Amino acid sequence: MTIYWIFFFCVSVLALRYSNANPPYLRLSGYRTHILDSASLFLIFIVGFRYQVGGDWSAYASLVEHFEGRPLSAIKTYEVGYAFFSWLGANLIGGVFLPNLICALIFVLGLRKFCLELPNPFLAMTVAVPYLVWVVAQGYTKQSAAIGCFLFASAAIQANQTKNYLLTTVLGVLFHKTSVILVPFGLLLQSRKFSKTNLIWFLVICVVLLLVFYLFFLENMWSLSRYYLTDRYKSAGAEVRLIMTGVSGLFFLMFARYFRVTLIQERFWKIFSLGAVVLACLVWVLPYSTILDRLGLYWFPVQIFVLGQLPYIFSTKKGDSRKLIIVFIVLLSSLIQWIWFFYGNSVDYWLPYRFYPWELLWQSTGG
Repeated sequence: MTIYWIFFFCVSVLALRYSNANPPYLRLSGYRTHILDSASLFLIFIVGFRYQVGGDWSAYASLVEHFEGRPLSAIKTYEVGYAFFSWLGANLIGGVFLPNLICALIFVLGLRKFCLELPNPFLAMTVAVPYLVWVVAQGYTKQSAAIGCFLFASAAIQANQTKNYLLTTVLGVLFHKTSVILVPFGLLLQSRKFSKTNLIWFLVICVVLLLVFYLFFLENMWSLSRYYLTDRYKSAGAEVRLIMTGVSGLFFLMFARYFRVTLIQERFWKIFSLGAVVLACLVWVLPYSTILDRLGLYWFPVQIFVLGQLPYIFSTKKGDSRKLIIVFIVLLSSLIQWIWFFYGNSVDYWLPYRFYPWELLWQSTGG
């Protein structure tokens, strides 16, 4: 557990250290950029080379064993992005660590890019670390890669970027099928005049997406729906997580005019925040908390986006309260991490943290 708290403490201190940054952005340069890059590289190694850490570790390891000695065509009934790297790991080099490292690379680089677009990147990372990094990136490997693709797509939203957004989110679908729900939001990146060219591109991407689903995912859809819906599978803590995201989304809907965003960004995040509010409401109505919880992970960036900018929506003319708000956000994030590691139902899958190169060295020395 120590490594989790050390990293969280470091990014929290950096968030407080640069609390007086002038909006709209904290321009990282020189050693500050190196610090963020070093933190990102550290996360890639920690997440990518974890050993028997995460609730789905055995499932991912079994998948790699399943592909051993099989032809490449065996991946077609799975999410082909993750399955391809699992096949490579099984038959060439790396084992389960190859897909883990690739997914960690996609996720962390996406998170880094997303954080850099916010006023205080270290504060944004502080918000992301307790759950999105430690739990999701180390537990839901395939979905974390899809989330990383979405973070890339939504990091620097500008007008008429529908094509880039769709291509990036479709890439995420190749790692986790549920990320298809993010694709339609690319239409929000259009300027007021919807061009025929962009419409054609959108239709082409939709056709390709449907073909991908038909060829690779159709066989598994029935078993997936039965697992999540018929059996009413429950997810502990889903209500709290979705409510936190929903409250963040509601805050943006109410106070969007105070955020330093462009018209296109405001349109995108308003509609996306509305989705977060809807999910928060549905979790109290529907009995299937796990599927809502898994879908809600794609809306977690709303928390990062809102809390990462919250201190900087206030004016400094009547006293600068940014540091106080940052302290509050850091304390809230630390509370989330504390509750997870000390009261989480499945935390035993994450503790103790084990680093594969160290485990390999320890075994080779007879320890």
